[in-house]
Amino acid sequence: MNISFANINTQQVKIIKGIGIILITFHNFLHRITNISENEMNYDFHVFSVFIKSFSDSPLSVFNSFLSYFGHFGV
Repeated sequence: MNISFANINTQQVKIIKGIGIILITFHNFLHRITNISENEMNYDFHVFSVFIKSFSDSPLSVFNSFLSYFGHFGV
């Protein structure tokens, strides 16, 4: 399979934009349901320790914690 970004049509661009919008919405929603606060270029040790503690408290919430803490890179 040969993937080339030079030949993306408008339908594919709309799909990529839609996925991005969904991920941004999900990132913002995760701040409401997790105890991890926003980490937008402010690497506070307390926020990072809460992020690490969330793995030990609930291993099944790894995806939620990861997207909540690092989601600003997708924006």
